Amino acid sequence: MKTWSVPNFSQFFGFSSALSAGNIDTISDFVRGTDRIALDATIFTKLLNDTDLSDNLDVRLIGFGKLDTNNYLIYHTYTKALYYDADASGLNYAPIQIATLTNVATVSASDFVVI
Repeated sequence: MKTWSVPNFSQFFGFSSALSAGNIDTISDFVRGTDRIALDATIFTKLLNDTDLSDNLDVRLIGFGKLDTNNYLIYHTYTKALYYDADASGLNYAPIQIATLTNVATVSASDFVVI
């Protein structure tokens, strides 16, 4: 994960490395409404050219059951885990945890940007 500052925002937390079970970042200083999680479109391919991520994000207490067909991003409010699900169903590809946001109760689509 890379971090950088951008005018009018506090920090961008960039995800541009290949996804794997051993590549889980911990973000302890994310500030909702100010910071952004930047997702590289070459890695998060299902989000390419998507300017409104509100229909791609599922925020839930825990678990993966009954996802919509376009819920590629999943945030568990109990474990603070952020996942990417390449097929939005868990059928062909299991959701991969990409980060733990230790101080964040919830997230919204405006906390993300695809680059």
